[in-house]
Amino acid sequence: MKIAEALLKRKQLRDTMPRVASRIAECAFYVGEVPEDNAEDELKKLVQMSKTYTKLVVDINTTNMINAIEYKGEQISLMQAIARRDSLKATASMLDGIRVRTDAGYDGKRPIVLLSSRAIRNVSNGLAREARELDTLLQQANWTLDLIENE
Repeated sequence: MKIAEALLKRKQLRDTMPRVASRIAECAFYVGEVPEDNAEDELKKLVQMSKTYTKLVVDINTTNMINAIEYKGEQISLMQAIARRDSLKATASMLDGIRVRTDAGYDGKRPIVLLSSRAIRNVSNGLAREARELDTLLQQANWTLDLIENE
């Protein structure tokens, strides 16, 4: 199985497990008609899904620690690439949220602009571009590298 397939299965489980838990709640305590689903069967299903989810997370994390990609002339683990990409995205997002005020300040005075919006935007754009480059490399790795399955 490729990393990308494991990531898709993990997402499916993460999305499905709350629905199964909701069905358990509906089945376990009902008023009126007997529910279609069996609470015990749904509980067993949820426990099995949880075990599968845990194994996928461990396998994905192991794979991300062991495998590396080349980025800017150096070998970095997939885990390092993910952390770097996420950090770049978060910083770019924070910078996008900064707005330099050019209207009247709190005391009626114009603020002195020490850093232009353009400078902030240029840094933010550079960070976002680097994050996209890393994301492309990660996607490539996800579809070409096999998942390392732990026992």
